[in-house]
Amino acid sequence: MLSQILSAVLDGRPLLWWWSGWMEGLWVWGWSLVGGMTAWYYSKPLHLGLAVVVILLTLFGLCFGVFTLAGWVPLIPSVLALLATQVVIVLWFRHYPVVKRKQLNS
Repeated sequence: MLSQILSAVLDGRPLLWWWSGWMEGLWVWGWSLVGGMTAWYYSKPLHLGLAVVVILLTLFGLCFGVFTLAGWVPLIPSVLALLATQVVIVLWFRHYPVVKRKQLNS
């Protein structure tokens, strides 16, 4: 902390900022929702895999962009929530194939 304060004073660097706990929770929940919607929409493994790569690169880019602006946004909890939700949705579709057929027919 002392190093940050000295760098801010001597070098003119901005201090790191971060969100409150409820904002971080909303951020992680939002990425979990994105992961669930992606797994629900894409039924083919190749399409889902490509979508996951694009989403993870987007998430990393957003977090890195905020970091370059001296901010701190949770990356690892967001990635874990996104992937865990996708795994749960895919396993649910495998366990209940009737639900998937109804969803595709409507």
